[in-house]
Amino acid sequence: MEKNQVKKMIRDIDAFFSISIPQTDETLNRAWIIVGSQAIHFSLEDITKDNILGMSNELDLFLINTQDPFNSKLNDNYGELASFFGEGSFYYETFGVFADPVSLNTAIFPDGWMNRLEKMAFTENANAYAPDIHDLAVSKIFAYIFRSSATSEFKQSKDYSYLEKLKQYLDQDLVKKRIQEVNDKRVTKEIKYKALLKAGSLFKEENIHSETHQTGMN
Repeated sequence: MEKNQVKKMIRDIDAFFSISIPQTDETLNRAWIIVGSQAIHFSLEDITKDNILGMSNELDLFLINTQDPFNSKLNDNYGELASFFGEGSFYYETFGVFADPVSLNTAIFPDGWMNRLEKMAFTENANAYAPDIHDLAVSKIFAYIFRSSATSEFKQSKDYSYLEKLKQYLDQDLVKKRIQEVNDKRVTKEIKYKALLKAGSLFKEENIHSETHQTGMN
């Protein structure tokens, strides 16, 4: 998915929502939160669908009331949205991309992540935000751990491949700090320890490659 596709889909979804859902104070204060791999378009420019960071054609998103984001009931209206914009929909058949409505608690993020949201600029009235790049990396590390609990083939995971490409933009100390700041009932001490190990192994490989290159230059 490319950035222009992300922006178009959000505009289309927001326009559909504004027409199909009765407008209240809550709906007028709405904002779309993009999570999952395609949130990267809020942090980096020129990510194409040929780049592994932009390879997915799925946009994970949920809706919040900006005045009370943790208690919003706007997501109760997801049924029609999924029908019109979800996988297998006419929108998907036409444009090759689809929306996957999720919830606030679908992904695992560090405490304070919503205070660090990055906004995507629109000329229309649609408001869309995404986690900053380090919070996104943390969510992908935990996604890998939960999805691959039945296998040891770490490097074959799409989450790992994504992180392999993403790590060049990351500060490893900040990633580890954010992992420590996760406070989610799904994350036990053991799982958090695994996340720290995975972050360490990810950057260790980068350091080994860097040292090998430097040795070759000497």
